[in-house]
Amino acid sequence: MAHAGAPRDGRVAAVAREALVLGAGTGSALIGAFLAAREGAGSGTINPLYALDDAPFSDAFLAMVLALIVALIAALGLRGGTKANKQSEQYAKEKA
Repeated sequence: MAHAGAPRDGRVAAVAREALVLGAGTGSALIGAFLAAREGAGSGTINPLYALDDAPFSDAFLAMVLALIVALIAALGLRGGTKANKQSEQYAKEKA
């Protein structure tokens, strides 16, 4: 017999899967647009650590790294929210 949380786990997995698909599609589209804009601009590199020829690719990589840092900060900020959620679930079980 499945426990009461089984359907919820399926929904959470479906939402996580959809977020992964949307993130992958949106991320590649944004990086592609950024790369095209940087190639069209023809100016120097934004990345101060890069001194070779393909500056737009270096700038696109820098944008990906900045997005990753923002995502990691957001994920660390959500960590406290999950602990609070577990505590509220435990309280609901104890109350029932």
